[in-house]
Amino acid sequence: MEPNQNQNRIISFGDEVPPPEFERTLLLIKPNAISKAKAIESIVKKEKFFILHRRRMYLKPTQARDFYIRAREDEDAKRYYKLYQELMEADKARNPKYKMPVIKIEDVEDPIPTSDVEEFVDFMTSGPVEILVLGGRGAVAKLLRLVGPEDPRVAREVLPDSIRAKFGGESILRNAVHGSETPTQAEKEIRFFFPEAKFDTESKLGASGEYLSKTVNPILLKGLIQLCRQKPDNPLVWLADWLLANNPNTKP
Repeated sequence: MEPNQNQNRIISFGDEVPPPEFERTLLLIKPNAISKAKAIESIVKKEKFFILHRRRMYLKPTQARDFYIRAREDEDAKRYYKLYQELMEADKARNPKYKMPVIKIEDVEDPIPTSDVEEFVDFMTSGPVEILVLGGRGAVAKLLRLVGPEDPRVAREVLPDSIRAKFGGESILRNAVHGSETPTQAEKEIRFFFPEAKFDTESKLGASGEYLSKTVNPILLKGLIQLCRQKPDNPLVWLADWLLANNPNTKP
């Protein structure tokens, strides 16, 4: 029996806002939540993320320390850039012709307390971690909403259904998961944990191409195989209906 050929396949764009670009992002499940990895993965899949790569591993102290410092540098960069912008705006209001000097982050940032680093290293090497590379439209911002506030105690108050609210401990360090905060940070962290993988980070087609090769192409191939077996009168309409019926994004 052929799929229903009367389904409405017309998609109207009109003046709608363009959907966000397909992105990659990274989700790291910390040691204190590794026993809940399947439950977390289920939540992620339910939100229509595609799992492009995964790895479960024990971090070496050098890896954990390097990851902490990289993340701290990204946080400092955002904080000092914001401060610099505020200084520029304030000074421009006083003297529009004056230009602020360039401020280097290393000239003003505080040294990272050794105790903070070692506490992070001890915790992150206390058990296995699971790292997922996720793909989807607007994946970075979408994942941040899904994991919730950094402090699990705050998450339980304001977003009780978030991942950190459900699986986090009683501190930011033990908040169950880490999620990349920006597309740039995501690509850095993906390369950090998957150095052997080939990612096209220079092209906007990079994440989309990976999604096509891992998700769309296999589905399309299955549809073409069924098309050859069924030999319908109108192959194009049949294939369109088959793809609609077998789209993994529309299945419950």
